[in-house]
Amino acid sequence: IAENKNTSAATTRKIIEKLLSCSCHHVIKYVARNSHTPESILISWSSSKYYQKFYPDLAQNPSMPPIILDRLAKKKLNYKVALGLVKNSRISAEIIESLFAIYQYVWDYKYLCKFNKAIACNPNTPSSILDRIKFYRDNYGNSFYLAQHRNTSEKTLISISKYHPQYGSILLKHPNLPSIALENILNRKATSFQISDRKFAARYPHTPISLLEKLAQDKDYGVRRAAQYRLEQYNNSGDHD
Repeated sequence: IAENKNTSAATTRKIIEKLLSCSCHHVIKYVARNSHTPESILISWSSSKYYQKFYPDLAQNPSMPPIILDRLAKKKLNYKVALGLVKNSRISAEIIESLFAIYQYVWDYKYLCKFNKAIACNPNTPSSILDRIKFYRDNYGNSFYLAQHRNTSEKTLISISKYHPQYGSILLKHPNLPSIALENILNRKATSFQISDRKFAARYPHTPISLLEKLAQDKDYGVRRAAQYRLEQYNNSGDHD
């Protein structure tokens, strides 16, 4: 019932209160992760050796107070707790930096994939750490998350636009996208074999006139028409790139 999406928050809290008396491992694990678990329980469990095996679950609970997360991070951690912490959007940038410094060299490839992905997804990760994540092999798609992150530096955004064209559409939504990255994306789309890409470049409001003039000569009628229409808008408005 508690896991049902239609269950109200009030009902979920009542169920969790009843589950507190259960000693089953999977139930305690569920309660430790649940955002509706009372804060007093989360604080109590995070300081109890009895619940030490559930620290990784408590660490990623979105309702855990930041001060308790900091305390967890300062304890003698194992890699599972560290992963739980970096998954939590309430963790501070300072803690993320310290955990990355410790666990970036873990030899467990699967763990490293999860760890770096969690850091790339955490909204509090500073750009200095995001820049370092990009140098890892991108087999697990870090660039996908970096392309969306508000703190990703211009340098990394340009790198993604150059070496990971599949994320071009995502990059175009980034509020801090530098002009060089924009040019990389539009140039690639304008010269793509895919008609949909060339048509996108022809319709995009910030495509330079030089590219629009080339697209206006495209072999596809739809692309030519879109580019010619945009050129007419430039001419009528008096704008020049």
